[in-house]
Formats: sequence, C-alpha cells, structure tokens
Amino acid sequence: MVNVDVVEDGVVRFVMARRILGKKLYRSSCYLVDGLLIDSGIPLLCRSFARSLSDRRVTAIAITHAHEDHIGGNAILQECHGVPVFAHEKALPIISDPRKLSLLPYQKLFFGTPSPSVGKPVGDTIDTERRRFKVIHSPGHSPDHVVFYEENKGWLFSGDAFIGGQDRVLREGYDVRLVTKTLRMLSSLGAEVMFTGMGNVIRHPARQIERKISYFEEVSDRIVIMNREGISAADIARKLFPGDFHVRLVTSGDFSAANLVQAFLRARDDI
Repeated sequence: MVNVDVVEDGVVRFVMARRILGKKLYRSSCYLVDGLLIDSGIPLLCRSFARSLSDRRVTAIAITHAHEDHIGGNAILQECHGVPVFAHEKALPIISDPRKLSLLPYQKLFFGTPSPSVGKPVGDTIDTERRRFKVIHSPGHSPDHVVFYEENKGWLFSGDAFIGGQDRVLREGYDVRLVTKTLRMLSSLGAEVMFTGMGNVIRHPARQIERKISYFEEVSDRIVIMNREGISAADIARKLFPGDFHVRLVTSGDFSAANLVQAFLRARDDI
C-alpha cells in the first residue's frame, strides 16, 4: 500500500510498505517537492506508486542511496515520465545492475528486486524551479549515501542517514564510525525540518540526532569496557542485547546483536 499526504508547504510524502498476513512490513518513504522526487520506493509497489504520481509533475529523481527500498520505482518512473535519475557515483553501478545488491530472501520478500534504470552522477546541488538543494555526501549507512538540504527552508531530506530509536541489532558490515560522523554533520546543519527515509517528519531535529549520538557513545563505552575485561563479542551481545533470535532468523543473520557489537568494536577509537 502507498499512503500519500502533504506534510510541509507543498512537500508530498509517499509512505509505502508491503502487507503480509495483515501486517505492514518495513516502511520506505519518498518525497516530491517542486517536481523533484527524492527516492523511488520499493520494487513490489512500484506500479501503485507510479499510479499515485500520474497526475503530479515529476521532473527528476534524486536518490539518497542505492538500496532496494529506495530505487524500486526508478525504471517504471523513467518509462512513464522520462525523467533523469541522479545519485552518487558509487550508486550508479547498482542502479544500472541491481543484481549487484545480492539480495537475501527477506529483502526479496519485503521489498522485491529493482529493475535496472539509467542513473547520472549528482552534482553539488540540484536546482528545481523554486528550490535549490545542496547535495551532501553522508556515508555510514552505505558508502554512496547523500542527503539533500534546502537551506532557504531548512529542509533536510536525510534518507537513512538518520534512523531513530536505540539500535539493538545492526546489519552486517555497518560502519558505526562513519554513521556517527555523519550524524554530527547533520546536527551541525541546524535544519528546521528533517524528512527521513522511513517517513518520519521531525521538526528541529538536532536534539534527536544528538540523542542518537549519545546512545552510540554510551553503547560504545559499555562494549569496549566489557571487551577489555575479556568478555567475547558473542557474550557481550547476549548480555547487552538479548532477544534478537527472530530478527536473526528472518534476515538470515543479516541483522543481529553480534553485528552491532562487532561494529562498535571496529569503531572503538572513533566514536
């Protein structure tokens, strides 16, 4: 299903998620502002999403990062609207050949596999008729991640550079050091409104971003202390973040508490 609403002075939000057995799975969101579509959603709902855009002006697509839940509508929207797709240069090989994502079964079930599309490297800014968006590299969640910042309005389209809550599991290979560095950069922008990849619209987001950084610092300290006491990473995960069995099972181990602990151990000197 795709839900559509206007959330801020002409910014249109599209929130989408598959339903299985009556339950919504992981959400993904896109935003349309002054003809610029930021991200294009999940592949399995791309036709519904395209229909929701049929009476709206779309002049370009800007991708925050080339994960399957953010590039799923590229191909059909290029076909329907003939619009260019802009993304970080590291995202372009995946956009053109999404098989490079090597999706696991849960990702195919939740989101589906994107169709290939044609991407162009994004510059330092994207200009629309009435807006100018600053493009800021924001790695951590993925190496190709960028955010889009409209300085005049204080609008920050953050993709998955900020994910709220207190993480108890992480994806394998997650770079906590870069995530933390990116979060500090986002906080320093002084944005008025942050539009996240999961659909949350956060006013004056610096406080929530700083809260996330503090959580990372606290978790890092606890993990490092326990590791220095000779406690193994697996035991640290069981002691600090119990109850991840179902997440590990569903994601084939892609998300786990052990991955979280390992990520913080790799970044121990940089948070």
